[in-house]
Amino acid sequence: MFQIAICDDIPEHAAQLRHFILESHAVDPCVVECFSSAAALEQRVLSSYSFDIAFLDIEIGMESGIALAQSLNRISPTTQIVFVSAYLSHAVDISDADHVYFLTKPIDRSRLLLALDKAKTRVRNSRESSILLPVRCNATVVLALSQILYFERMRRTTIANCIGVRHETALKLAALEEILPAELFSRPHNSYLVNLAHVRKIERFCLHLESGEILPISNRHRSVFRDDLTNYIQG
Repeated sequence: MFQIAICDDIPEHAAQLRHFILESHAVDPCVVECFSSAAALEQRVLSSYSFDIAFLDIEIGMESGIALAQSLNRISPTTQIVFVSAYLSHAVDISDADHVYFLTKPIDRSRLLLALDKAKTRVRNSRESSILLPVRCNATVVLALSQILYFERMRRTTIANCIGVRHETALKLAALEEILPAELFSRPHNSYLVNLAHVRKIERFCLHLESGEILPISNRHRSVFRDDLTNYIQG
């Protein structure tokens, strides 16, 4: 699921772009929210709402889309910026902010697809790169997702079992599911959250990891876990 923002002070332009985006996301579900001012979008992000992709008109009334992009770069660095403008001359100014693409109005659908593909690739890479895990003694460790084998909940502690190392955290599995990419992690059992990239074999009551470890699969989670693994393998 991709969360997408459009910021354009002309409602008709925003509505048309939203329609084109929704049409192009038949495979990748998305939610598209429109804003008519930079301040409205910035306030939405400051209220702890995170967008994966933001389409920003360079002139939003009297406000600057480039200044808005610079602000989003600071407060929401994982948001991928796509600039939109009716004036090609504005392309010389966009280097002042981190962005993935520049689209001219009227929107060309083929170029929109290129912009979306590039932005989605960056989003996926960002999602799959690493997480910050709070551990004991008020410390935080950076965990590369590719190094995580599985999480195990034991009493009031969760063990992060990684390649060559283990970490203890107070976070519950449900909390971890909120920060981990759903397409990469799944629960085979109420006490386990597994990185699907490390699963090598699945049986009725257990799964085998590439590390050689064997974890249980419960009746309650079996069907969903199998579906998640199938979706991961098929991409």
